[in-house]
Formats: sequence, C-alpha cells, structure tokens
Amino acid sequence: MSLSTLPQPIKAFLQATANRDRAGVLSSFADDAVLIDFGKEHRGDEIAHWADNLYLGSNVRVHPLHTEQRDGHTVLTVAVDGDYAALGVTEPFQLDWHIDLAGDRIARLRMVEKKPNLPAPVLGFVQAMNMYDLDGMVSRFAADAIANDQMRHYESRDAIRTWLAKEIAGDRVTMFVTEILHHQGGVAVLAKVTGDYDKTGLPDPLELRFYFTLAGDAIVQLVIVPVKRP
Repeated sequence: MSLSTLPQPIKAFLQATANRDRAGVLSSFADDAVLIDFGKEHRGDEIAHWADNLYLGSNVRVHPLHTEQRDGHTVLTVAVDGDYAALGVTEPFQLDWHIDLAGDRIARLRMVEKKPNLPAPVLGFVQAMNMYDLDGMVSRFAADAIANDQMRHYESRDAIRTWLAKEIAGDRVTMFVTEILHHQGGVAVLAKVTGDYDKTGLPDPLELRFYFTLAGDAIVQLVIVPVKRP
C-alpha cells in the first residue's frame, strides 16, 4: 500500500488534522472507537478531550512517511511535532499508527513511538527533514561540512543550507528509514524517499542511501546515492 492509496477515513483524519478541523478529526472516529496514545486508552468524550489538549490543542503537525498492512492492521508511520515542551518533548518524533476501520470511520487507533537507532546528529537530521525544518537540518552539520547529492557537490554549511532549502525542505521531501548500518565514524541509512519533486521516470517512493560521517556531535559529510535494484 502506498500513501496515495490510503483508505479514505485515514485520509480524512489527516486532512482534518492539517486543517485544524476539530469537528473533522472527531467525526473520523466511530461512536465506539478506541484511541490508545502512548499506552493510555481513550473512548467517547475522552477522545474529544485528547484532541483538545494533546492533539489539535498542542498545535500538532503530522507528516505521513510510510504505510503497510501488518497483522491485519493498517500501520501508518508518521512524523509528528507540536507544542510538547511541557511534557519534556522538544524535538519531532516518529510514531506508528495501528489503525482498524469500521466502514468509513476509524474504529481503533493505537499510537506507538518508533525511534530509529541512529546517532543523535543523524536522528536530529532525519526528524527535521521529515518536518521540512530547514534550520533543524542545517544545525546538525559542522561549519565546514561537505555534502554530495547524486554527484552534485556542496562545500560548507552555507552551501548545504542553499541545497537543502531548495531540494529538500522546498520539495517537502521525507524519508522512511528501512535499514541502518553503523560503522566507524558514521552510519549508512537506507530510506524510502518521497516528496513534491518531479517523479517522472522515478519509482515512488524512491530508495536512496545516505552515508553520514560524524565528528563529535556534528555531521561532517553526507553522501546520497540512489539504490539500483535488479
């Protein structure tokens, strides 16, 4: 299943979220729906209270990254950000939404945090990228960092900012990490990538490898190459 073929009730919930449409969010749920957020169960009026305080009330932003069928459920992986500092959460995070439908509404939604096993600078970059956060991405690079995106070379954090602004944040590109290889000095990440760029002749999602080299708490080199499948 691809994001473009998500069931209509899930699309409606995501659209209502993006529009800050409280009535639309609540009408996405069946009357007897169950919502489980970080292990806490909500039903009936409790779902409205959750929406008013922890969801729309916290200025939540949700960007879908990947979807699949797993054990009879639709599992939608999303990047999330919002005003959660009071809860001790100051960075974007990633969730798996396990969703069951009843007709044209959501019968059960279970939210589970999914944190990729990545070094802090790389995790920060991925989280920022998935929220189209240019400053968040750039801040993970050293001042003299270099990057190479499919044979195009960028030297210095300023040059990297220009590239990220136009082709990553500008094209609303997201990455869903599928494989992580740790090595001395860095990490290699395989990811499914999608966004608003021209997809003519490209698979959707596109698979890319991101090779990160680290020094201390900063990225000093990033090389991105396409994955060629037989």
